[in-house]
Amino acid sequence: MSQSLSTSLQSVTEKLSQIITKLPNSDYNAPIELLSGNTIGKHTRHIIEFLEALHDGLPQGKVNYDLRKRNIIYETNASIAANRLTELIALLTSQLKQAHKPLLLSYQLEDGQENSLVSSLERELLYNLDHIVHHQAILQIILKNNGQAHLLDANFGLAFAT
Repeated sequence: MSQSLSTSLQSVTEKLSQIITKLPNSDYNAPIELLSGNTIGKHTRHIIEFLEALHDGLPQGKVNYDLRKRNIIYETNASIAANRLTELIALLTSQLKQAHKPLLLSYQLEDGQENSLVSSLERELLYNLDHIVHHQAILQIILKNNGQAHLLDANFGLAFAT
């Protein structure tokens, strides 16, 4: 895995962690009507759970994001969520020697049948990086709408190719 992918993952999760830990719990947990009642905490939990699914699947060489474990503490406690993000990125990027090792990625489509394809840790880390940035773009809208744009840097939630 390229060092720049590892650095990018650390950077985007660090920025997210810094922002969420600056928010009052009431803001972290406030339902946003525009987003069907979702919260900043729910978006953060979702990010963490994808990273956990990848981490948990590595020993067996099989990843399934659809069957990820939900943990409400990440959506209600920003400090615990920030610590878990940091921990997961460290754990995942420490696996550099396995970057190209094949992984079986299982997934479900609309018909409910499980399918799979061959992937790798590097490819799934790249997917998670894009996934995090996607959710950061949503969080950027929320924070700006809440008058908290001062918490954002200029690149928060922007795809690197933008």
